[in-house]
Amino acid sequence: MEFSLWHQFGALAGATLGYVNFRVIISILEPRLRALDDSASAEARAAFEQKIVLLRRILFTLEIIVLAVVGYFVGGLVGSWVEG
Repeated sequence: MEFSLWHQFGALAGATLGYVNFRVIISILEPRLRALDDSASAEARAAFEQKIVLLRRILFTLEIIVLAVVGYFVGGLVGSWVEG
């Protein structure tokens, strides 16, 4: 595995894109999920909130990791094209 500057720039760009994508998705998804909450008790509302927090954490982790890895490989590909 190579750690050239191109790979690092690609991974950084991918992670940044992952963060932006996470913010866009969560801003659309979270209000819709909250609208589905029909909890009558405080315990049910707390359990629903915990599920939303878990969803946010999983989505954030997947977005950052997957897009950083994709960016790493794309950065290496661009670097090989530029450097010949």
